[in-house]
Amino acid sequence: GDAEKFVEDISNQYGLTKEIFVNRIVYYQVLQEKIKQEFIGDDQAHKGADLRMNKVLALVSKNRESFEDLARKYSEGMYALKGGDVGYVNIKNMNEKMKEAISGLEKNQVSEVIKEEDKYYVVKVYDKKTTRSDEVEYWVKLISINTNYNFDEYLSDRRENARTWVLVK
Repeated sequence: GDAEKFVEDISNQYGLTKEIFVNRIVYYQVLQEKIKQEFIGDDQAHKGADLRMNKVLALVSKNRESFEDLARKYSEGMYALKGGDVGYVNIKNMNEKMKEAISGLEKNQVSEVIKEEDKYYVVKVYDKKTTRSDEVEYWVKLISINTNYNFDEYLSDRRENARTWVLVK
């Protein structure tokens, strides 16, 4: 609904004003999302996954083994046994990171590394088609590497290593 309806709803349902809602709820959700993005991009926090993914990328670029064989050997995702084959995926069903990564790819090209909270992965485009309803679908295969370090553990480690001071007048 509109802004007035929203303010009325948070007041009626939670007893909060708009300012309190923004300062106590929205602020912390936005802050958590910013910290999560920092966590996802922190290669040191995901050193093992980063090293494994770099090895896979080196093997992909050498072209000695097929992408499917590399997926079977190195992928830690649910499509590993199928050679990384996800099948046709409608672009509207992809997350923003995957859309961005494959938007400029042509047939048989491999994406840059896509980093998410729990995994790193690369995608190879095998085909691109437009459906009858003018929606774009990509046939993709992927190699996925788990990060083995989740956001909650990261926050806990940050709290333990934080320095705090108590200043007394």
